[in-house]
Amino acid sequence: MVYLLSFLACIGFTFFLEAFFKPYYASLLKRRIRGLLITMSLVLITQAFFLLVTHRPMFSVVSTLIMVSVLLAVNNAKYAALREPLVFSDLFLYLQAIHYPRLYFPFLGLPALILLPIVFVSVIYFGFALEKSVFNQVFIYSLLLVFVIGLAITALLKLAAAAVISGDLETDIKRFGILSTLCIYATLASSERETLALSLLSRSRFRVSTDEEIVKKQGGTQLPDIIAVQSESFFDARKVSETIKKDVLSHYDQCLLTSFQHGALSVPAWGANTMRTEFAFLTGYTPDALGLARFYPYHQLLKMNKPQSLIAYLKQLGYYCICIHPHDAGFFLRDQFFKKLGFDEFMDEASFENPERVGPYISDAEVCQKIIRTSCQQQNDQPLFIFAITMENHGPLHLESVGESEWEQYFEKKPEAKDDDLTVYLRHLNNADAMIDGLTSFYKQSEKQVGLVFYGDHVPAISETFDHYGYADDRSNYFIWNNYLDRTNVISKTGRQFDTQDIKVEDLALTLLSSLNLSPQCHNKL
Repeated sequence: MVYLLSFLACIGFTFFLEAFFKPYYASLLKRRIRGLLITMSLVLITQAFFLLVTHRPMFSVVSTLIMVSVLLAVNNAKYAALREPLVFSDLFLYLQAIHYPRLYFPFLGLPALILLPIVFVSVIYFGFALEKSVFNQVFIYSLLLVFVIGLAITALLKLAAAAVISGDLETDIKRFGILSTLCIYATLASSERETLALSLLSRSRFRVSTDEEIVKKQGGTQLPDIIAVQSESFFDARKVSETIKKDVLSHYDQCLLTSFQHGALSVPAWGANTMRTEFAFLTGYTPDALGLARFYPYHQLLKMNKPQSLIAYLKQLGYYCICIHPHDAGFFLRDQFFKKLGFDEFMDEASFENPERVGPYISDAEVCQKIIRTSCQQQNDQPLFIFAITMENHGPLHLESVGESEWEQYFEKKPEAKDDDLTVYLRHLNNADAMIDGLTSFYKQSEKQVGLVFYGDHVPAISETFDHYGYADDRSNYFIWNNYLDRTNVISKTGRQFDTQDIKVEDLALTLLSSLNLSPQCHNKL
């Protein structure tokens, strides 16, 4: 009886704790029965596991509730920073926190980081000190608990696998609850991987024409080198407030005047999750086409055979493909997935010798010089594709300090103290602008034909600043430029005006290829 009462108490407290998660509380009266049963199964599994290990009922209840509380606290912290509830793929991503603590732990806040270890140690100490083992027949009780855990796992998996979801987080959380939605999404994502991979192969937008056809389109000329820069958190921040000086992005403005195309860029990420935007650019797949793999495509599709992508397409045209990223190549599983995509080289932070850092990360200026040096080292006639992922403007921005008069470089008038995060962001954005100048100035002098696309992966994770100014646009910005486009001549001959074109990131690579007359012949709509 004591075990049943402890389980019921644990279930009751779990449903109570769920009432405090963000952004939406799923009322018990409106939840699907399946969602309630999955949550109960999850609690039973966790509590039975602790009981199996410790032989202490009350300790097991407290430990289970702490686990639930921590999970919901992480959910709240994520939603506050990134405007997205916890999803199943985060459990894989957060394993990286051990190796990259600065990218994760600061978002929990200092009080939580101090409190969690204290609570953890205290619960273990007092749990074992105040409660004695209640198992007088350890083998029998252990065997029974193993059976209960196995039965509960089987029930959870069957319930989750048969769930019908909308695919929209908000809707599904309201139907099933946050904990049940995590289980359902994880189960369905695992089962759909194989069929999804086959579906994506048949729907690729990068079906390859022959080299001869492409060269013919180019009039027999050498294929241009292509540079793609995914700039960390890049967007036109001057839209946030009129007090931000226009010359923060002066080189960007100048580049837009001679660009093939530019505008706002819709991306499947907000404040983080760079790999979602990155994957969309490299493969052309929409979030809807990816299903549940859209949350962490590199992990979900790691076993996908020969993924069709921009890289595979360029490789068949004869391009040598290089990725430059001033961080650990293993982050987001890039080292494994980029090799599968077909990159010939991956230059990560280890390839930078004594690099300059602005803030904690390697500067955009260093990445700019790395791109230029790599371009110069290409001695043969083989066309080159460089995909550079910058890191300088990566958060948490609130960990960086602001000089007393630094605001004068970026604002027309002194901002409020709460705008320090924005000041730090503008510092790095101004350096991204200098990177644009460095690249375009170099390639203007190059004898090679070069196409350049520069875009932001998402807006920065500065929710409080955006809320303060009432800014709600979640799009980044992009431009496509090359060093042999005579804008005036093209306009006079074709009548085309190079006005703003707002597009989605999954269309960006195809637009880039179109600007260079390298488009695949088959553009299937997803």
